[in-house]
Amino acid sequence: MGGIIHTVTLWVLDRACRDSHQLREQYGRDITVAVNISAKDLAHSLFHEEAGAIVRRHKLEPANVSLEITETAMMTDPETARSTIRTLSAMASGLHWMTSDPATHHLAPWHNSSWMS
Repeated sequence: MGGIIHTVTLWVLDRACRDSHQLREQYGRDITVAVNISAKDLAHSLFHEEAGAIVRRHKLEPANVSLEITETAMMTDPETARSTIRTLSAMASGLHWMTSDPATHHLAPWHNSSWMS
């Protein structure tokens, strides 16, 4: 499930993680790389394993990686989204999650514990 979108997401995440080392050398240790993920990524049964492996392979601290999801993506399949977010968060404690509202283009840190219940 996910097709080409999922493949592209993994490539972008890998590239962002790889490039983050140079960015951190050039601009300082506080650089966080951000990658948009789709509803199809959240629904992919192996996404949490694949994304976690990419972050570990590049030896990044989870706090230096931000995954951005739209509110629409979270609501497409809320149960699967919750499960994937919980699993990735447990695997990579400190991983940043951001939500975006496509209507306003507003991006904000996501800490909605009531939605996760």
